[in-house]
Amino acid sequence: MAITSRRRTIRVIAATLGATFAAVLVVPAAVAADMISVTAPSVVSANSKATIKLTTEDGDNDTARLWTRSTAGGQWIETSTTFTISDGVASAQVTVSTSRTYRVQTGSGTISSSFGIAMRDSSSRAVTANFTGGTYASGELSWIKGTAYKGGSTYKGATISIERAAVGSSTWKAIGSAKASTSTGNYLYRVAPSSSYLYRAVIKGTYARSAPIAISSTTSDRTLESRAASVASAIGSATGSPHSISSSDLPSGVNSARYQTFSSGTLIEVSRDSGVRTWVVYSKIGKSYTSQSRWAGKLGLPTRDAKCGLLEGGCVQRFTGGSVYQNDNKSSAYTAYGSVVETEIIAAAKSQVGYIEQVKHRSKYNTWVGSNYAWCSVFMGWAAAASGNSTMVPKRDTYAQFISTLKSSGVLHYSGTPPVGAIALFDWGSGTPSHSAIVRGHSGSYLYTVEGNTSNGKGGSARGVYERSRHISYVWAWFWPHDYAAS
Repeated sequence: MAITSRRRTIRVIAATLGATFAAVLVVPAAVAADMISVTAPSVVSANSKATIKLTTEDGDNDTARLWTRSTAGGQWIETSTTFTISDGVASAQVTVSTSRTYRVQTGSGTISSSFGIAMRDSSSRAVTANFTGGTYASGELSWIKGTAYKGGSTYKGATISIERAAVGSSTWKAIGSAKASTSTGNYLYRVAPSSSYLYRAVIKGTYARSAPIAISSTTSDRTLESRAASVASAIGSATGSPHSISSSDLPSGVNSARYQTFSSGTLIEVSRDSGVRTWVVYSKIGKSYTSQSRWAGKLGLPTRDAKCGLLEGGCVQRFTGGSVYQNDNKSSAYTAYGSVVETEIIAAAKSQVGYIEQVKHRSKYNTWVGSNYAWCSVFMGWAAAASGNSTMVPKRDTYAQFISTLKSSGVLHYSGTPPVGAIALFDWGSGTPSHSAIVRGHSGSYLYTVEGNTSNGKGGSARGVYERSRHISYVWAWFWPHDYAAS
């Protein structure tokens, strides 16, 4: 399907029982854009006809065709529904037999942004879904938002399951859930999006599901103002104006930075030679970052949005001077300082300090790996996975398998002091390693570590997760987790 040199902007406006949303496909500024508005209901009854209307700004005459996204595979399929645009106006009807995503293509080749029509199920329940922004860039979070309905009114407090399917696949998998507001019926779900997937919302326990939605990636600059427009529904209203960050607080490689505070978070714009990016810092991570003097403290500036959807509802965010981790089971966030990616693993491991096994070799980490053996190395694998770095530490049932895998990978160092972020393997004098820990600091001849399946070092017999100090002489070997991921 060739796009001709004649370019237009098509604006899609879908009415949602009194509310509206708008999405605009932007064309280059040098091209004069004829505006075409497309209106359609966003919720209809099963097998009813939905009227879709087109209006052109310049009142021209043209034709257009309706396309729909396949619900099993995600490919765009041309339908038989056509529009004859006369003096800038056209309408057509389509029978909706399932929730679908549509777009319009004019005879001259211009393609509109997509819009969804959700179908009510047999109990008159329905749910809509849209991304808060039309595109995402690498390292960014996005949010899926929508409204649940029941019997023609908003369905307050409904549980919404978010599902995902690979483009080209008909298999949908639940990736999380959200609660619709008890006052509005609206819901919001954060996701690290990918253009390789389709997403949809389902009212849990029902057949009510949204039309499948997709999001495109971009490599364009992301200014503070443009990012604010796309995430406003997630971080609330602005509570201050944009401000520049002092040059004295800028790390090497950063040309300039700005920030703006919102009711539920902060946006921080970072300009480098490679481009401009704007990151969201919020939730428990945001509170911890603020308590540590934000960019003026040891953490420095963010290098990405938080990675979320991890074990135990975890999220972890990297900064130029370290990482901050949170999960659903903890009231606060945990920080690890340093410039390496392994600080994400350290922060996740620190969140577990104080966990105690109730029966020998029966811990939640054993459950995660599916074994009942000693679990110090299993905990290292768990911490990596919990921080979104599952490929950095081998997930093995036994310590012997763990050591064997590391030996064959060629990543082990048998000399030198393990740096912060390295995983150290200890030999207590037998000539064979039998314990492992991640290094969080140094002091003289001692390593400061986070360890699993160990005692507290103060005479207690309970085995659990603790911060310990270990003499360097006990180190048998060590490795960088990022080296293992690359091996």
